[in-house]
Amino acid sequence: MIVMKLLYYKVNNRKKNRGKNPGVKLEKILYFSFLAVFFVLIVSQAAMLDGSVRSFLTVESKLLGTAMGVEEYLYKEGEIELGLENSSIGSSIKVLVNGEQKAVFDKKQIKLKVLDGDVLELDTSEISQKITIRIIKKSENIANDCEGRLYTMNPGIKRLFKVKIK
Repeated sequence: MIVMKLLYYKVNNRKKNRGKNPGVKLEKILYFSFLAVFFVLIVSQAAMLDGSVRSFLTVESKLLGTAMGVEEYLYKEGEIELGLENSSIGSSIKVLVNGEQKAVFDKKQIKLKVLDGDVLELDTSEISQKITIRIIKKSENIANDCEGRLYTMNPGIKRLFKVKIK
């Protein structure tokens, strides 16, 4: 009998508290507040497309900046002159900058324009004998101590150095 009363009491309490779950109420508040914030964000971004509204909404007018000119460089540029000591086999020696071919020794000396952080390499995989390359000149803004340095190479690809510009 007592068990029946307890079961009856539990069933009746469930029916009374069915719509009173506080978690559902909080979930609805979060859902609708997210929708409202998202809608305000979309409307404000659309309003920023119009120039007159954008000038009214933004505090700083210097945010836009100025357009770059034609001859402006973002990076400092240097120049390196390489010379081939074994002049008879030059046409199959490739100079690679960052892994891409930039020059071929078709003359005894070649000049390369380089940027800060460029990696200089030589590809001598098409020749069968040792060669010697000398760095003849470098521009004043290159920080590497490479001028006059000799590189003797077997066939293959060899990394010379990474360019550092002052």
